[in-house]
Amino acid sequence: MFTGVIRQSLKYSYKDGLFFSIMFGVGDLFLMPYCVMMSASARQVALLAALPGLVGALSQLFTSEAIDLARSRRRIIVGCILLQALMWLPILLVPYLFGRSIALLIAFVVVYAALGAFCLPAWSSMMAEYIPVRSRGKYFGWRSKTLGLVIVGSSFLAGSVLWLFGRGNLIGYSVIFAVAFASRMASWYFLTRMFERRYRPAPEARFTFWQFVRRAGKSNFANFTLIVGGMSCAVNIASPFFAIYMLRDLQFNYMTYTVISLSATLTGLVMMERWGRHADVVGNVRVIKSCALFLPVIPVLWLFSHNILYLIVIQVFSGFFWAGFNMCVSNFIYDAVVSPAKRSRCIAYYNVINGAGLFIGAQIGGYLATHLPWLFEYRIMTLFLLSGLMRLVPALFARLIREVRVVRHVGNAELFYSMFGLKKTIVTDID
Repeated sequence: MFTGVIRQSLKYSYKDGLFFSIMFGVGDLFLMPYCVMMSASARQVALLAALPGLVGALSQLFTSEAIDLARSRRRIIVGCILLQALMWLPILLVPYLFGRSIALLIAFVVVYAALGAFCLPAWSSMMAEYIPVRSRGKYFGWRSKTLGLVIVGSSFLAGSVLWLFGRGNLIGYSVIFAVAFASRMASWYFLTRMFERRYRPAPEARFTFWQFVRRAGKSNFANFTLIVGGMSCAVNIASPFFAIYMLRDLQFNYMTYTVISLSATLTGLVMMERWGRHADVVGNVRVIKSCALFLPVIPVLWLFSHNILYLIVIQVFSGFFWAGFNMCVSNFIYDAVVSPAKRSRCIAYYNVINGAGLFIGAQIGGYLATHLPWLFEYRIMTLFLLSGLMRLVPALFARLIREVRVVRHVGNAELFYSMFGLKKTIVTDID
């Protein structure tokens, strides 16, 4: 299926992903608790959750031009990743050198996120060339599952380190962020080894961001982008505040917080490959539409109990549907845009709108977190309810997205019966 040079590049890509996953598990996932430990306010937590994503997304407006100038996607990737790895050092040193300045921490994380985001369209464009269309769901499902298990394992170890050092102890964070730095450096090395087909700029593939936005209602991909951006906005109204709710309001320790948080991740990983194999047959759009219907329920379920076992069950439910939604959103982008030159530009514009949605949602949530009425003893509970209601809008509009390849048409019931192994029809077609 793969030529020798592509097969070797996929091995290097997997090793890059392995060390990226370690970095993400011990680093990115603990930036929010790091901020909470440094006594950040709800508005500052919201800013940390949203501003890096927004700046990173906006930076991608210039990625296509940078690729055309460099005449290489790999050069853009390896340069950005090296600088991104180095940003872990100032993030680690903030409380030692700058008096626990939340503003500086946010600034460093913004630069870190922007560097990683800037090269994402280039990386995605290269990966789309490596994998045949009919195998993308299976391959990326397998890749996401195996690398995700690394995220879960590394996150659990990082949570254990923080738990051993105790709440408020900086040494634990220094240890895990040093590991994050070393892992990203290893990731950078393997990226330098990947093969890139000769890149030829295509002037006819150029179109501006505003030309892209104005095609909403006419372009299937533009509709898809706006709907996913709307979902991101609704989700991020509440998403940054689950850490505050668990660590500050419920006074959970780091181990409990880690176990609850990783329950969704682990469930998603277990189901990721199965979602991918189904999506190869029924299409990414069918999975996106089906999973989107359940996403509004997730934050509402948090209202009824703060029992640890109950919250783990909710996270399992969440991980199942988010796994299908997120993976098929990513794969649909590869399906919808065939030309490499257009693909990097469309991915960049998609990320701009999605990043804007994340930022707007978090800022709305950051403001409302201190102004909403109390519900079940906590204002954040009202925020969770509002987020659930807001998710209904993009979930309903998801019906406007059209599939772009020939697939088997199934209903929601048949899809979920097959996913749970209650009906063998779709699974038989896959296997």
